[in-house]
Amino acid sequence: MNVTSLVKEFFVENEFDLLSEKVAIIRQDGNVLYANSINSLEASNIGALVSGVWQAAQSLSSLVNKSQLSREYRLSFDTSSDGIYILPVSLGESPYYFCSIFKDRMNPGKLKQNMRSVSFLLEAYMREELLSLKAPQDSKESSGYLFENITDAEMDQLFVATGI
Repeated sequence: MNVTSLVKEFFVENEFDLLSEKVAIIRQDGNVLYANSINSLEASNIGALVSGVWQAAQSLSSLVNKSQLSREYRLSFDTSSDGIYILPVSLGESPYYFCSIFKDRMNPGKLKQNMRSVSFLLEAYMREELLSLKAPQDSKESSGYLFENITDAEMDQLFVATGI
């Protein structure tokens, strides 16, 4: 399974896609791994804009604090009920962005806390899944050919029973 499939499975099976009106996991280059948006053009726009705004914010923050890692940051652009919230998420060795666009929320603080919890769970899930994909299988390592020194007569005997 690839990262995109794992992320989609994580969100759909746990119903985290219902967390907000628009939820997306975006690669650093703007490609969308997962979005609960039905419109693919809208999902692509969200991906491009989120990665751009994050990179711009990172550049601005480097003027102030060169020592802090971007992992410690989050980006929020909101009012008391509507807004955008972006968290950095590490899936494997690559950085991604977890974005939520919300509208008419009674308690955006709770949504943000839920997003932090979901991002933690997603990172743990991906770490576990990627380790299981990389784990060696319980099979013996072969050290040579499966059949050695087979004579022509033995090969002929293999195919006699089937009539080939």
